[in-house]
Amino acid sequence: MTPSSDLVGILIEEHAILRGLLSFLDGPSSGVGATAQKDARVVYLELSDRIIRHEIAEELVVYPALLEICRDVGFADSVLHEHATIEDKLVVLDQLEYGSSEFERNRAELTGELLAHLDREEIQVFSILLSRLGRERHVEVAHRYRQVIRAAPLLSAQSRADLPTGPTVVARTSALAVWMRDVAHSTGLAG
Repeated sequence: MTPSSDLVGILIEEHAILRGLLSFLDGPSSGVGATAQKDARVVYLELSDRIIRHEIAEELVVYPALLEICRDVGFADSVLHEHATIEDKLVVLDQLEYGSSEFERNRAELTGELLAHLDREEIQVFSILLSRLGRERHVEVAHRYRQVIRAAPLLSAQSRADLPTGPTVVARTSALAVWMRDVAHSTGLAG
């Protein structure tokens, strides 16, 4: 599949990937046996990595463009608050033992919050972007969005598998979020 060059197309692709990873984790084979548990953990780490990259790129690129055409600061603030809640939940999950009952409870909460957020964006935000953001601006914002997504290095599946499974000195999600925000601001990618 050729990657989309317009903003909403990219966001639709990203949402589909996030939904697919959530579906895998909630599927029947995600908790059976040690190998399945390790595979599920690697998928969870990919999911959390993709969520934080997606949320930060939206925060720094998409929502500033949305505010240019929408001017409804209250609406944008409420969606950004959802981003903060999701990011906070990822940080909590970083500090829990993967697979523990507390981890699974928090992951289930994250799943519900994330799905509700994706639905809201697809229903409300995408329609505003499609109806009010010009074609050239779509392409320009899409390009900046992709650059922010790639601002921090990606971990391979093996590197993800080798990460510690419980509390660490610095939450992985927090470190990635700070790195991406710093790069985006210092390179002028942030809106």
